[in-house]
Amino acid sequence: MNTTNHFREDIWPIYVTWLRENSSVALVTLLEIEGSSPRPLGAHLIVASDGKTLGQISGGCCEQAIRAEALDALAQGKVKFLRYGQGSPFHDIVLPCGSSLWVRIDPFLPDALLDKIVARLEARQSFALFFSDQDHPPGWTDDSELDESSRTHRCSDGLLRCYRPSCRMLLAGLGSIVPYVIDFCESLEVFTLALITNPRLPEMAGLNPQLRIIDVTAHDEIKALSTEVDRFTAIVTLFHDHDREDEILELARLSPAFYVGALGSRRTHELRILRLKEKGWSDEQCSRIRGPAGIPLQTKSPPAIALSIVAEMLMAKERICD
Repeated sequence: MNTTNHFREDIWPIYVTWLRENSSVALVTLLEIEGSSPRPLGAHLIVASDGKTLGQISGGCCEQAIRAEALDALAQGKVKFLRYGQGSPFHDIVLPCGSSLWVRIDPFLPDALLDKIVARLEARQSFALFFSDQDHPPGWTDDSELDESSRTHRCSDGLLRCYRPSCRMLLAGLGSIVPYVIDFCESLEVFTLALITNPRLPEMAGLNPQLRIIDVTAHDEIKALSTEVDRFTAIVTLFHDHDREDEILELARLSPAFYVGALGSRRTHELRILRLKEKGWSDEQCSRIRGPAGIPLQTKSPPAIALSIVAEMLMAKERICD
């Protein structure tokens, strides 16, 4: 029986999927941290009744013990609170960092609460839940108590956990850097909204067949993407023929995208800005474009360039999705 899944920060889509597969699923929440921790406050682990797990609470030190406790909570149908590390009754489970982690295990969520969560996920809207220090069910936090700057934090009697829509990327370009950017982003849960390219090129042959690919000549379809770009979307262009990128950059200009990056040298970017200003772009609009896209690296291989771009995107992502 497979009991281990790859790490994922955003557990909700899998949580819902497992429920729909007729599994009972326990939700484990990192409620409080005393000292340091490799995982942030509010981190989640989910455990299905068949033993499948996803997520991480401690970086690997006590996940197996938590899994066993979660399965017990599912069997009993009762909320559990457990402490690991300093002050824990589990002396055989050591946290090398010397910290103390307090976790909460919910064997189920109320149907009404789950319906609200699913609705927000489908609408790509933020939401927040309150996890009490007592065995009360997790509570929905009214939107009037939140704004876009709200962050996960401890309260006097529990944890307010804020959730953002998953980040995604609109990618446009040709060449060998493209597949690496897609792969790196997917490992970081930045999924590709669409790839605008020439699908007939050989380097496109090995891409995921489920990837949404739009031909670079399909101008109406590209223009329609503007309705799908939100503040949790990044836009990246990887064209060597830079005249091709203007259509994508124009889409980005008025969009709320959290990151806009364009491939090319410093000289290329200077010429890009001059070209865009001739088309009516303001200084503020031009300043949104990261060019050359990526953090500075001496290595110039396709995977290194892709990694530098994704690293810069991740830094921008963390400012809105902590």
